[in-house]
Amino acid sequence: MFDLNNVYHLFARHPGLTIDPSFLQWLKTNGASTWKEGDLSENSERDVIVLSKDQLTAFAIRVKTDFITDQTAFTSAVDESVIAKKEFDLLTTNSKHEVMRIVLSACSIDKSQVSSVSPEVQYENGQYLKFRWVIQIQKDEELLTLSVDDGKLLEIAKVAISKKDERPTGPIVILNEWLATNEIHSPYLFKQQADSWTVGPLTIREKAFRIFSNVQRLYKYDSNITNISEFTWRDTLVRDTNGYRGICDEWAVVQISYLRSIGIESRLKFLIWTQNGQGVGHACLEFNEGGRWVHMDALWSAFDNPGRYRASGAQGLTVMDADFPSDSRSTAPAWGIPDPTGDGKLYPYGDFVINPSYPGNRRPGYSY
Repeated sequence: MFDLNNVYHLFARHPGLTIDPSFLQWLKTNGASTWKEGDLSENSERDVIVLSKDQLTAFAIRVKTDFITDQTAFTSAVDESVIAKKEFDLLTTNSKHEVMRIVLSACSIDKSQVSSVSPEVQYENGQYLKFRWVIQIQKDEELLTLSVDDGKLLEIAKVAISKKDERPTGPIVILNEWLATNEIHSPYLFKQQADSWTVGPLTIREKAFRIFSNVQRLYKYDSNITNISEFTWRDTLVRDTNGYRGICDEWAVVQISYLRSIGIESRLKFLIWTQNGQGVGHACLEFNEGGRWVHMDALWSAFDNPGRYRASGAQGLTVMDADFPSDSRSTAPAWGIPDPTGDGKLYPYGDFVINPSYPGNRRPGYSY
């Protein structure tokens, strides 16, 4: 049996893959380590690339994705069809290990400066042609993007990164934690975008659903970013530095920032459950609709539907409130990875006030 713990988000995000026999056979044989999705094209197609457990093979799938949203009933679903697919043997071209050797040697850097090593594929005229790696390197206040294709190193982009604290100057008075600016949420920097998504005389629920729908389309899942699984990244790092890429907790963080930017109270939730005998961790959020806290999860296409996880096989689900983020609350390593203060990457169970403590407790809707 393949390792479902590495692909449960994949199946939730791309249900069309759950019924593709060739992909399921590949997954059963090779397992999965990380996966990512590309940009959504004008004709609603995108590439999904899954790396095997040993990262020596990759399976690329071109899917046509239609997000079916009902603005009246506030429901969302995904309808997909597979356009093309191909397995890539990375051992005979460029393994990730070989790519890292090339990059570290050519750029005279150490491994800690590599922000991400992500797979990419070339798709033309209905078929896949090539596989390559795209590497991001952070040097001082610059983010350098390179590609390695057939052993050749090519510079794609170079972008300046500001390390200064972008929060408003002066003391921050938190009157309401669920609307607060803090070390992981910068609502004022997300307001212009949120306003453009919520034009018109809308209710709280209508505004929240529009943010949910836009994040669902615009943001991309990518678990190949360095230490993305160990930390919860600040909203500006997710949107601006990582180019709208992250995993479940980053998706939840940016949704909260969009909601707070237009005055909708929202809060982060960490979930734990068991699936196929394996422990699974996840993050979602809730927003306040006139005194009622409403579940929201763009990655899982679930709006006001906390039972979505149980319906997909989650068992023994427990919930934790993750409040008052502070990068200096804990400097202990996160699963063996150093957690310096001030980098905008927070240790989920150390830099938040977790209530109740891990693994949380059972909650109505989520657990039963």
